[in-house]
Amino acid sequence: MICYNFRTRRDIYIDALWILSLNILFESSDDRIREFIEAKGNEGVDGVFDRLASRFVPGRKISDEVVYAAPYRRLLAVFDTPEKDRPKLMGAFFKVWYQQNKKTDWWGSDERTTAGGLFYGGYWCFEAAAVVKSLGIHDSLFRGNEYYPSDLAHLGKQVAS
Repeated sequence: MICYNFRTRRDIYIDALWILSLNILFESSDDRIREFIEAKGNEGVDGVFDRLASRFVPGRKISDEVVYAAPYRRLLAVFDTPEKDRPKLMGAFFKVWYQQNKKTDWWGSDERTTAGGLFYGGYWCFEAAAVVKSLGIHDSLFRGNEYYPSDLAHLGKQVAS
């Protein structure tokens, strides 16, 4: 098994988190998601990834820490917050998400496209949408946020935790 160490590069972590999130949002088969999670390894390394993955891998070791505190500490806190306070925490997470991911390969890609660089398809926080869907969070407080793919969070059925 190839293990992609989340601590090695922020982009490795975010790519894995996005792929897991997109599989949750598009309601891929549990077997497919489980295969992806097991291929990525990193059990017990990152609380956000672990909590999203735990529904598909029962008994998975779950970390109380995050590999990249800024901004993911805020997203991790959403899981342990009373339901009524979750929308406010999600809103706070969105306020810092883009800026605190400045060290990623995709950051600023909107500016590089004009110079013939990367393709730019928008800045989407898939991991937040997966958390919203997984926890059934009411999103009216942040639905208009430019980084929140609300349509994806509302595809198919909501998944209760």
